[in-house]
Amino acid sequence: MSSYGLMNLQREKEKIDRLVYDICSQYLHDPVTRSKYMIEERRVTSYYLDEYRYGKIDFGRAMDRLREYHMSLTKYHM
Repeated sequence: MSSYGLMNLQREKEKIDRLVYDICSQYLHDPVTRSKYMIEERRVTSYYLDEYRYGKIDFGRAMDRLREYHMSLTKYHM
């Protein structure tokens, strides 16, 4: 694990977090549902970072998973 790789993965996670916030603001008006959705989405992205951090997957695979996840959320948002 490199700190440079972790920093790049963290940036990708932050892009996903911003998209999740936009989705919640636009589609989820109930505060409880919004909160649950945001927690679940952050759990997923944090899982990929942890997998990399603990050496279970390499940087490329972690980045691919985060980017695929971002693309699927983008499609949902559109």
